[in-house]
Amino acid sequence: FQLVATHFMKSSSGKSLVGSLTAHAEDLKTKDLNWTAFDPEGVRKLDHANIIVTDEYGPRVVIIDESGKITRELNVPESFRLREPVDGKYTRGAFSNRGLEGVAVTPSGNTYVAVIQSPLVQDGKIDDDKCLGINCRWLVYDRSGEVARQVVYQLDNVKAGVSEVLAVDEHRFLVLERDSKGGVEAKHKRVYLADIRDCTDVSGIDALPVKKNPKGVTVASKKLVLDLLDERFGLGGELAAEKPEGLAWGKTLADGRRTLWVCCDNDFDPTRKSEFYCFAVEGL
Repeated sequence: FQLVATHFMKSSSGKSLVGSLTAHAEDLKTKDLNWTAFDPEGVRKLDHANIIVTDEYGPRVVIIDESGKITRELNVPESFRLREPVDGKYTRGAFSNRGLEGVAVTPSGNTYVAVIQSPLVQDGKIDDDKCLGINCRWLVYDRSGEVARQVVYQLDNVKAGVSEVLAVDEHRFLVLERDSKGGVEAKHKRVYLADIRDCTDVSGIDALPVKKNPKGVTVASKKLVLDLLDERFGLGGELAAEKPEGLAWGKTLADGRRTLWVCCDNDFDPTRKSEFYCFAVEGL
């Protein structure tokens, strides 16, 4: 890999964005429109000059130009916004540090999908300082940047979370689902193919069940594409990375298979390797 350039992200008013929990707490307290706390998790190219980025703190979805400046903040429903706890308890919105984790842009550029890491507070159960559940809402935006609908993706179990989403076509997406364990404790690091074509719009549903299918709701279908801990790949056991968090398409091979890149988050820990894996996949 060769580093081509570095662009520091700035707010629409030109202030530097910072990955600071102190700044994040201040933003929550003051509800200042000139927020500066930013935890970018998902990033996709829109055109030659702009990218779309999801932020876990707000959570937020923003458009950033080639200089690194935010040119637009897309609407995120109030039901997704992180709120300060009331009497030490979260009551609604994204759970702390479990906000918008991934973003996908369909090949036509007409649809953006922003995915949350785990259920919203109203769709889950708080236990041991975690928000547990299986029903995760996705925000589906149209090309104008407005939310067209909310759909449901179901996790394999209440302790899993979504780290990334990548468009295959206009309806199907690869989803990176994982636990939060590394090494021999890691049990769940998988890439699924999800289809949202027939999903019910749940924008008008206030709360979803913790562990059951929502009544009368069609959720995204899913099937396994890759188990990163499959012994064939040599990425499991003591070598298992805690946080595979990024997906991107690479070049198509001569035999027609697509290359799929996976990257791992090392949380700025110099003792952890920044790992990249490349798979050849077919049928997508």
